[in-house]
Amino acid sequence: MFRLLMRPKLSPPPPEIKKRTPPPNAIAEAKKKPNGWVYQIEGPYGPDDAVPPEAICGAWKVDENGNIVGEFIPNPNYKPKSK
Repeated sequence: MFRLLMRPKLSPPPPEIKKRTPPPNAIAEAKKKPNGWVYQIEGPYGPDDAVPPEAICGAWKVDENGNIVGEFIPNPNYKPKSK
């Protein structure tokens, strides 16, 4: 799931992080609201649900035109669900 939020709280990625291309649904979400962030979220969270920090995989910055810019920024607090 992808969600656009207006408050960035993630630090820049460490140099060893590989580039992650945003999927089509993240690009579509970015177009809806410029000047924010698109977050990749793991779990059964709806658009109005509170999402705990450990469920946020990371984010892409969205520019004033609704385009994703820069690298994926991983969330250091993210805890993958065990399978």
